[in-house]
Parts: sequence; C-alpha cells; structure tokens
Amino acid sequence: MSMTASAPGASSAARDNSRWTGVKAAAFLRHLALGGNATRAAAAVGMSRKSAYSLRARAPQFAQAWEVALHDWRQMREVARLRRRVVHPVLDRRPRASCRGEERSGRPGDGSGREG
Repeated sequence: MSMTASAPGASSAARDNSRWTGVKAAAFLRHLALGGNATRAAAAVGMSRKSAYSLRARAPQFAQAWEVALHDWRQMREVARLRRRVVHPVLDRRPRASCRGEERSGRPGDGSGREG
C-alpha cells in the first residue's frame, strides 16, 4: 500500500512536516516580515532554514515575496526606531548644542538664556 492510500491522519501529519505548502509558505513570509529572521520564520512553520533557502532558490515568486517581506520588515524596524527617537524637547535629557545658541540669540535680555 502506498503512502497516499494509507490513513489520512497518519500520513498527512508526516507529509505536512516535510514539505512546503502554500499555507506554510505564506505563514513563513508573514513571520519573516515581522521578525526579519529566516531561521526563526522557518522554525515557526515547522520547516528548516535549509529547506526555506532551497525553496527560495527554485521558486522565483517565493524568492520575490521573500524580498518583499524583508523590505517590509526593514521599513517596520526603521519606523519603530524613529518613533523611539521622537521625544518632546522638554523631556529630552540630551544636550542640544545647536539649538541652545539659536534660543539664546532669540531671547530678550543679556543673551545668557537665564531668567531673572
């Protein structure tokens, strides 16, 4: 009896863990877009890093989607980095040398930037 003719529960589980499916590929790409790590994305869908790279080498559409996923991840990471940098000037503890000179010259008084 062949593997395809055996009980659905026994053979389909083994087949699912050893073959890429459309569902697994889509899930892999979602994980890759969120984490930027092919090894972790492959593990998340029950596949190896090596098999992911093999699929990428033989499937041009998957390879293109992989690049799009990494591009999305890089953009998401850059947006997160920029959000972390945005701090209200009153709360920013870093010295702002370039701004202090401008502020002093614009204030009335002795130019020291200090009040009273």
